[in-house]
Amino acid sequence: MLPTKRNFNKHDWLDKRNSRKHMVNSLKESKLLIGLMKNEVIKILGDEYNDANSSKWFYYIGKKNILFKKYLYIHFDKFGKVSKIGT
Repeated sequence: MLPTKRNFNKHDWLDKRNSRKHMVNSLKESKLLIGLMKNEVIKILGDEYNDANSSKWFYYIGKKNILFKKYLYIHFDKFGKVSKIGT
C-alpha cells in the first residue's frame, strides 16, 4: 500500500505526530520554510527541543521500520535562516 500524501497542516503536524510522514513532501515542495528564521520555524512546526545555537534541527516524522525513526532535517545558513530541508 502506498503512503497517503497530504498537504501540510500546522494543526495536524502539532497534534498528530504519526501523520507527519504524509505531509513531508508537501512541506518540502512548497518551500514554506526556506528563508525563515528559527523563531518562525518554531511557530510553524513547534519546539522539539532543538538547540537554538545549532545549524541543523530535526523533527520526528515517523518510523522507518521497527528499529529506526525517520526525521525531517532543517539546515540553517550562517544568518540563521533555513537554507535546506530534507529527510
